Amino acid sequence: MESYAMDASEKSRLAQRKARFSKAANESILANPLADRGLLSRMGPTSNNSSINKLLDSFSAKESLLVELETLYTKSPNAEVLGHGLCKLRQIIVSNGAKEFATDQALSDLSYRLFKLSVEYHSSQEQWLQVGFCLKYISDNLAHLESASDYQACLVVYTASMESDAALALDRLQQYLSPKSNLYHICLQLIKGTASPNIQWFKAVYEMPEDCILRKFIISQTPIFRTYQAETLRILSRSYRQFPLAAIERQWFYGLSWNSTAKKELEKWPVANGIVKFFQTTGTR
Repeated sequence: MESYAMDASEKSRLAQRKARFSKAANESILANPLADRGLLSRMGPTSNNSSINKLLDSFSAKESLLVELETLYTKSPNAEVLGHGLCKLRQIIVSNGAKEFATDQALSDLSYRLFKLSVEYHSSQEQWLQVGFCLKYISDNLAHLESASDYQACLVVYTASMESDAALALDRLQQYLSPKSNLYHICLQLIKGTASPNIQWFKAVYEMPEDCILRKFIISQTPIFRTYQAETLRILSRSYRQFPLAAIERQWFYGLSWNSTAKKELEKWPVANGIVKFFQTTGTR
């Protein structure tokens, strides 16, 4: 079989094609950083990633990526690429350090939007370690923003209920929130109810405004509320032979909506004439 060797002109054409392809790919990634699967944490000291370098150096590149992520979250909140994009941009922000936040309001606002969106996305994916990290970052580095106190309160409740660490939650309550603030007293009541849910715990949730970030975090973004409702039913079942359902709804849950977990828990006992018969079971245990 005859061997074939490229002549100089063919080698030159091949090199030019490779260069054009490399340039086109690079331009595509620069135009759409979500297409680049690289992360700052994966780069070595000699690595070079044009997309990440642009994000490191350019505020407008950070803003463009965040707007793209916000738009994507609105249209496809469970898109896998969201998690990657949020992680990519968070690593860029964290790597820059927080010193600039004090003098750069635009960067502070962008970072707040990013970590706020991250809390929402990772909560929806039940990725609780990421949620905890994002809450802690806002609490530590963006505390100068007026709305940061809402997320500091979320961190306190997250620590008490999701991490089951009431002592650390009390420490964080003292660290982040002013004793003069309404959020401080709400969080204190919620921490007290951590060991065993009680009427005052549900009252504290009920009395929060419906648009309160902490209320949304407890009721719809985390399993805290549904877990406490179900646990309350179990406590009542051990304490009473029967109990009026309306009293549970009004006096214990303060009219707050039943969630699917609590409804399933309630199915363990028959309900007749508005009375939950705790001394009987339906066979669904």
